[in-house]
Amino acid sequence: MAPPPTGPQGAKRKAQFPESETHRAYKRNQKNRESPYPGGNAHPKRYATRPLKDGIRDLERMLKGANMPADLRQTRERELEALKLELVKMTADKEKQEMIGRYHMVRFFDRKKAERRLKQATKALRACEDSEEHKKLEQDVHIAQIDLNYTQYYPLAQTYSSLYPTKKGEDGKQYGDEEETKEGVRGNLAMWKEVEQATKDGERKLEELRHRIDWDRIRTTTLAARPKAAAASPSDPASMQSNSGGVKLPKNRRETREEARKQADDDDDSDGGFFE
Repeated sequence: MAPPPTGPQGAKRKAQFPESETHRAYKRNQKNRESPYPGGNAHPKRYATRPLKDGIRDLERMLKGANMPADLRQTRERELEALKLELVKMTADKEKQEMIGRYHMVRFFDRKKAERRLKQATKALRACEDSEEHKKLEQDVHIAQIDLNYTQYYPLAQTYSSLYPTKKGEDGKQYGDEEETKEGVRGNLAMWKEVEQATKDGERKLEELRHRIDWDRIRTTTLAARPKAAAASPSDPASMQSNSGGVKLPKNRRETREEARKQADDDDDSDGGFFE
């Protein structure tokens, strides 16, 4: 008996079954089905705050109604607080990710410089035999270690202040600032002191500092009521114009700006004044 053929010709074929009308209808439906995310996006935005803001607005309008049972009002108030909390958390996370992306390379180069300085200071300390010089080098090692922790544990959600900032010269090139060669503390002095204290307190305090978020500021800015723009009253004669039928209509933006410009010119050309 001859062995079965090998290779592509000898490969087993999958059994072919005729598609049912139901299956064909299902495929057509899937093909013509509208995408739940128009615009080609496969997923919704990570920080989609609009649905939360709309929900907060709707609940606040609902709670303004006087005719509402006490138990229902309490339930809606809890829902409102939950939405506000979720919005604040989402806003904080969004700001944190933006800061991480903005200062990623700055922190990276600062860390590399701090590591090099710490290595040099440690090497000089080990080779030193003079007691007076030894104390100074110990302080240099301490500062270099805090500098390194500064680059790693500076709060991620805050604007990063570089240890070794660069300045652009008149020729357009980047030059190292005098901060890079200056001895002692660099960067944000207050934050540097916080990092130094957290280093003494241990790794846990350093991690808390790294992930610290100013919740009060975010809650205030996120949930602050936006002032509504004052719309021109239809009954205001200055904001009305007449059509061919004699009925006054609100002026458009171009005409309103033109009128304001003329008014300003008239004020500039007027005689008299406080200083005349």
